[in-house]
Amino acid sequence: MVRIDRAPPIHREALRAEIGEVFVREEVRRAGIGRELVEAALGWIRERGIDRAVVRVLRDNAAGRAFWRALRFDASMDVLERPL
Repeated sequence: MVRIDRAPPIHREALRAEIGEVFVREEVRRAGIGRELVEAALGWIRERGIDRAVVRVLRDNAAGRAFWRALRFDASMDVLERPL
């Protein structure tokens, strides 16, 4: 799932893309399918003139973090939360 958002005027980027969901069934993981899905999503994003994509991955999801880092995604911001 890829979403394009229009940023508020205070941001440098008018449009930004977020890859929200990538899922590959467990029995066929590590075969390059996830990478192909992400590359297709990035191509779709580029076609729309957007030059940056964002993903969110839980800190505890080591496999997910490794997957995104292997695709050259890197942390640019910490999002802090607090239970109420």
